Amino acid sequence: MNRPRFFDFRTRVAAYAQSIGSPLGVCIGNIPALAGLVNAATERLLFDPMQPDEGWWGTWAKYRFNISRGQPYLTCPRGVSRVIVMDVDRSPTPVQNGFYEFLDFGRGLVSPHEPVRGDAWDRGGQKFLQTYDRDSVPTLGQLASTPQYIQVHPFDARDVGKTFIVQGADQNGMTVYGTDPVTNQEVLGEFITMAQPFVLSKNQYTSITGMQKDVTFAPVTIMQQNAASGAALDLSMMEPSETSASYRAYMVGGLPGWGHNCSAGGVTVTAQCKLEFVPVTSDPDYLGIPNVPALFAECEAIRLSSMDNAKSMTIADQKHKQALSLLFGQLDHMLGKDKPAIIVPIFGSDRLQTQRL
Repeated sequence: MNRPRFFDFRTRVAAYAQSIGSPLGVCIGNIPALAGLVNAATERLLFDPMQPDEGWWGTWAKYRFNISRGQPYLTCPRGVSRVIVMDVDRSPTPVQNGFYEFLDFGRGLVSPHEPVRGDAWDRGGQKFLQTYDRDSVPTLGQLASTPQYIQVHPFDARDVGKTFIVQGADQNGMTVYGTDPVTNQEVLGEFITMAQPFVLSKNQYTSITGMQKDVTFAPVTIMQQNAASGAALDLSMMEPSETSASYRAYMVGGLPGWGHNCSAGGVTVTAQCKLEFVPVTSDPDYLGIPNVPALFAECEAIRLSSMDNAKSMTIADQKHKQALSLLFGQLDHMLGKDKPAIIVPIFGSDRLQTQRL
């Protein structure tokens, strides 16, 4: 199937409007308004409780990560909301949410550098391999333990003069505050005006709790510079439309030191991930939900729900149900109605074996 873009949505809406009129109340040529409507419809459908656990068709993707026993952490990129299922060294691995380690009578918080209740690979035993949710983090890489300056590198000259904000604690453990140049009010974080080739923060940081920036024309690279030696290392990167940095992080406990996909560089982790909502702004942008009829119906539901009369609310509810029906129908169309995700032999293994008489 073709992967629909915002342009395809606009084209379909325009063709529909020419035949029976536009039911969306937005001019087809008004790209910002129509994009806002599509984004609102996409968010509503992505957050609807009727959505299956794996998501609608086209809202999951496979990612590969490389981690090591010394640093058994993986940080998902911006477009990922969570890991659905995971495979570590060809072994399906349970993924536990952030409350799992707080269960009564559980094993408690797990550290990557200590054995779990005396059951570890290092001592010849088999430590239980599973993944733990570590919530969200503001950087793709880890900040060094020593004080670091922050370098902000804009790639496009048109981004010079735009604002970048870094939030966190300085070398004395004190929270960094700054002054908003627009409101002249005190806010969390240091305001940095971007310039080429890069701008260095005034403060040294021992922890980072958040990063923000204006919408830019190109990605912005963030590096950490050692306050003592001046050596610089990669820390993170923010995409053009990304204004607030937040990435889903996980820790893999019981990581093996051997296996098919293990090497000196680490262990290969393959994960099927649920995609996060990323707004569309221009015609070439891919739709977050690749189902134009469903998005069209949900856009109608949004418009009708804004009208202050009971009949419109009833029709809006019907349009929303129509959108959900189209999404479920797309799943059936792409995956089949009766094909299971896994095949379980009812009478044990289906591998033929020689049996004694």
